[in-house]
Amino acid sequence: MKQLATNEAKLKRIVQIRTELTSLEQELFDSFKSEGGELDFAPPAIRICQEIVCEHFHLPLIAMTSPIRTAAFSRARQIAMTICTELTKYTLTEIGDAFNRDHGTVIHAQTAIKNWCSTDEMFREQFKNLKKVTSQRYADKLNK
Repeated sequence: MKQLATNEAKLKRIVQIRTELTSLEQELFDSFKSEGGELDFAPPAIRICQEIVCEHFHLPLIAMTSPIRTAAFSRARQIAMTICTELTKYTLTEIGDAFNRDHGTVIHAQTAIKNWCSTDEMFREQFKNLKKVTSQRYADKLNK
């Protein structure tokens, strides 16, 4: 019973920290936007991938192009970049541009995702499902 109370307290603290980080991220985004930061570079296929990853992780779309480097934003960006390299014919440079990054960052994202997939079965399944949903949504958009 004591362990349950301890776990509940830890979970409450995690939620509180996440809420504080979201507020900080929004402040940083507002600052970035007010300084003239570009927000929408992505071609439709890449935009769909960005939207799906953001929906899955409950992040604002700006997370994909923002200079913010929190773990939540970075991992989501890496996942989206890797899905784009696997499902689209865009070059690494074009994908990087759509995320406001360079091609080297896209290569790093691919390596990181490959490593996580090889060591974490749950992550591998999550990545596979996101890739499937992205592919289906893009096909649906093309058929409209």
